[in-house]
Amino acid sequence: EDIDVVEGESVTLQVRVTGDPTPTLTWYHNGQEVVADYSTELREDGSLFIASSELRHGGLYRMMVHNSSGKEERSVKVRVYEEGAESAGPVQSGNSVSAAVSCIPVADFGNFVVESHSNNNSGFRKLFAELYSGSEHPVTIGLSSQNKTRNRFANITVYDDNRIVLKPVSGSQTNDYINASYIDGNKSNMFIA
Repeated sequence: EDIDVVEGESVTLQVRVTGDPTPTLTWYHNGQEVVADYSTELREDGSLFIASSELRHGGLYRMMVHNSSGKEERSVKVRVYEEGAESAGPVQSGNSVSAAVSCIPVADFGNFVVESHSNNNSGFRKLFAELYSGSEHPVTIGLSSQNKTRNRFANITVYDDNRIVLKPVSGSQTNDYINASYIDGNKSNMFIA
């Protein structure tokens, strides 16, 4: 179920995870692994707590849990509304934001800039938050803690839905991850590494 909050409100994404062996749990926000910081707490019970939500906290949260028996994942969208804004719609920096496009006549542009600068640049902040900043495809596998070191560059990760999955060698329990993706081409299953 999606969560709507106003800037400054707290958000708790609760989970209950059990398994044998004890599973590893990782949270992702818009495809990037969540790390604890001044506003985000990763609790021992697996829940994610945001003490005072900001516009940047809006988006798609995905929880991935895995152990040797398999993996599961769940996701939820969090929409953060600007404090004091009328409910004209969510302001978020998340995955599936669509913004209405409106043209500003040249004669009105000066007034538009002045109005957007008012109230601590609230007009520009709202427009900026509506820009798409997520990934069209999830990248949770490549950003997991066990696979991060297998990426050549921290900012280049394969999409989960078109990555090359390594086949295990008989008798070994190696990881199936490599930073390589299938691409379309004239030959079947061409890939890059």
